[in-house]
Amino acid sequence: MWLASVASLGGAVERSDLSPAALGLLPPNEVMTIRLKDGRVIQGQILPGEPAPDGQVIVRITEGSITSRRLYAKSDIVEKHPENLEDLMGEALKRIRLSSTVNLSTNEYSSTIALFDEFLAKWPAGHDAKTIKEQRDRFAEELAKTEAGMEKMDGVWMAPVKAAVTRYAGMTRVLLQARKQYPGIDRTDYGANPAVKQQFDRVLADRKAVARLLPKLMTDRVPLLLAGKKFDEAASEMDTFLLFWIERVIKNGGASNDPVLAGEADFVRMDFAALYRMEKLILESYLAARPKETPPVLSGADTNMAYVPGGFFLMGREDAKPDDPDFPMRLIYVKPFLMDRCEVSNADYRKFVAHVKATMDITMEHPDSPPLKEHGAAGWKIPGLSRDPQPVVGVDWFDAYAYAKWTGKRLPTEAEWELAARSVDGRPYPWGSKPPSETIVNSPSGRRFLAAEIDRQHPPPPPPKKRGWFSCMREPEPPPRAPRVLPCETWDVAQTMSPEAIEEVLEWSEPLTSPYGLLHMAGNAAEWVADGYGKDAYSTNEQRNPGGPASGQGRVFRGGYYLNEKDENLMTTARAWANDENARRGCAPDGRPAIGFRCAKDIQALR
Repeated sequence: MWLASVASLGGAVERSDLSPAALGLLPPNEVMTIRLKDGRVIQGQILPGEPAPDGQVIVRITEGSITSRRLYAKSDIVEKHPENLEDLMGEALKRIRLSSTVNLSTNEYSSTIALFDEFLAKWPAGHDAKTIKEQRDRFAEELAKTEAGMEKMDGVWMAPVKAAVTRYAGMTRVLLQARKQYPGIDRTDYGANPAVKQQFDRVLADRKAVARLLPKLMTDRVPLLLAGKKFDEAASEMDTFLLFWIERVIKNGGASNDPVLAGEADFVRMDFAALYRMEKLILESYLAARPKETPPVLSGADTNMAYVPGGFFLMGREDAKPDDPDFPMRLIYVKPFLMDRCEVSNADYRKFVAHVKATMDITMEHPDSPPLKEHGAAGWKIPGLSRDPQPVVGVDWFDAYAYAKWTGKRLPTEAEWELAARSVDGRPYPWGSKPPSETIVNSPSGRRFLAAEIDRQHPPPPPPKKRGWFSCMREPEPPPRAPRVLPCETWDVAQTMSPEAIEEVLEWSEPLTSPYGLLHMAGNAAEWVADGYGKDAYSTNEQRNPGGPASGQGRVFRGGYYLNEKDENLMTTARAWANDENARRGCAPDGRPAIGFRCAKDIQALR
């Protein structure tokens, strides 16, 4: 078999047919393929002129840059054959390996790929062709990544901004380690070890150069990515830079006299709003190129849910300060999902409680839930909150979790909830930009507005005129009727107005729902979400499908409730969390039941 291979392939290609680069891989002329009695095959040059013991020969073998001489018994050499260029070049090419930590230059990739291509052109059906082709493809893949600006660091391919930030972080670790090992090295007057001080200062200068390069990387790279419709990459690079700026300037800004930890003055002076403008540019380009989706056809109980397309949106408040819980505004991706159009009603929640009491079923309970938990709602004890169509209020997070799982759904994440409430246009309230005091929402200011609107559209009838002998005499004007006051209680989950407004057939043409048709995303009942609260969650969560802390400082609820006097609590970005016993029980600070929930559901067929 071995001889047949040599006979069929040897001689088909001469050394003169190969490129200078390919010849550089081969050993010198007069190299033979030698087969030994034990089955080994070697390539070497027999040196007959060299003195050797009787019955032995000296063979010069070159492996890479190492040349050695070895003795072999003549009786051990079974066969000798002139050089086989395919085997020689194949073995040489198979020894070329990619680095697991560092990428090559584009020229190095290209020249190596040319050698692979030369082998495959000369010996397309050779026994090493498959292996060489696989190596060639790996080199070509890395070349494409390098040409796209990617960089391999510690075995991981990174986009340019990510690579620069990683390099910056690595330099920071080196500086901190040096300061720990050489106390005082970061002072200008340090003289204990001049060589180490010089190296420290060089790393500090190199790190500053990397930091200075970052804004240019962003401004050069983002337009190119958007032109190529590479929105995921653009969003990822933008997010990396945004969080890097926050880390350097805001989190470490207090250490202004620390040359290693402080935010560089160049960053401090940079226009932070420019980052938000770039985020908006990415989102606008993404939305403009996004194909129109056809919502899935829903059936059964899912028909009471709304389809939220998912995708990128801006999460957080643009004018939030670093200490605010909704800082920073980030470009976040959420996969498509379904969400209940209405908050869970007392009627639906009663079915769940009845099931648990009748069956003692605990399969839907959260692992941290109290055993055999009593799931009754505190709102059921108050007449103005306990009617079947009203939202269930006064339930804790474990109640909401269990109900959602029992129905085959789940609680929405904060990111999902915020997208469902504000959509991609970043509206401050689910209905738009008007404050609650100018629209219909179940909050104190919204109820006052609604009551005034009822009085305006349905004014009281004038007092009847008196008839008789003295009818010509002027009667005193009746005192004006006191302004209408609506009850401080929740509204029915499927109604966008109070019972009084419905009874009066109030005319109102402005939208009363979120962009996806969800009711009461602000006011009425506050709503539990899946996430635990973390103050820095908006700057530490994953960019894609963030879930927030598993527990945090307390569970998060969103949307405000019917008792909130401050309009800001009803904003689509407002966050609140169960930081006291009342909130943990689903109640307002004064103990009145206020927190309920709605459910979400995955769409498995969509990415």
